[in-house]
Amino acid sequence: MNKTAKIELRVTPAERHILEGAAAENGNTLSNYVRRAALDQAQARPFFRPDEIEALDQVREQIRRAGVNLNILLRDMAAYESGRHKDAPDFTELPSIKTDFKAATTRLRQLLQMDA
Repeated sequence: MNKTAKIELRVTPAERHILEGAAAENGNTLSNYVRRAALDQAQARPFFRPDEIEALDQVREQIRRAGVNLNILLRDMAAYESGRHKDAPDFTELPSIKTDFKAATTRLRQLLQMDA
């Protein structure tokens, strides 16, 4: 392929030195090294798309909330067992916490198995 189009790029002398060293290490000219690096970057697909990142963040928050609820329940249980609390903790929320964890982990598995 005949390369006739030009792109100018300004760098500092230190940056040029780094690029020249990297090109030499890879057995390339500076021009070819920078062109390949730019094309590789332009064609690279991000590991996660923005919508996937948002979905993962929602799962993270769901797991965090369930963890906070579980932590409160376990702290209350420890206080009761040590005699610091007279009343036994209310375990009625435990099934809900379990459901939240299960839903979040199921969603996380689905997100991580998405096809590229």
